[in-house]
Amino acid sequence: MTTRRHILKAGVALGVFSPLVSSQAAPAEPTATPLQVDRILVDSRFENSREMAERLQGAGLSVIELPRDVLTLWHDEVLPDLRTGRIAALGGVTSEVSLFLLRTLAADHRLRVVYQTVHSNGGQGVVSHRMSGRSPTLSPLAAAVHEPDWRRRFAEAFFACHNSGRSARRTLLTAAPARGAVEQPLVSWVLAAAVSAHS
Repeated sequence: MTTRRHILKAGVALGVFSPLVSSQAAPAEPTATPLQVDRILVDSRFENSREMAERLQGAGLSVIELPRDVLTLWHDEVLPDLRTGRIAALGGVTSEVSLFLLRTLAADHRLRVVYQTVHSNGGQGVVSHRMSGRSPTLSPLAAAVHEPDWRRRFAEAFFACHNSGRSARRTLLTAAPARGAVEQPLVSWVLAAAVSAHS
């Protein structure tokens, strides 16, 4: 009988990073313009989060270190920019607890999680990535097998996050980097105004 352990071993040995779970096989969708993610909140307690932050800063995105007092950051920095329209979409690489708090605060302003990936330790040198979002966002992530460093691959999602298209869920397995084992699940996410699933 095939077990999860056999699947993990086969995936790592063959370098296969294809999706294990997909919502459904969907026809190609028309090209849409990605969201403009204006700001990234990063939990610098975690090495993988810091690695992604460096890549994002190097590419020109505004990266803010998530403080212990998330409420103060939200009310003093994020909320004024939301109200004036200077932020269209907000992203982050944080713990699940931090995302829960931010998602709750954002709901009052009609922002929803339009993309998220939970990065967790899959064991035996494998990182599991449970993705949910729109198909135009997830499909390139699943197809980028040429990129061996998952942190680079998922950092690029902030530049190609869509808020339209079919809703999808996928799980990827990638090899863990030599440094930066995932000790606690991290979440890459984007908050934006929700639209209908087929718009």
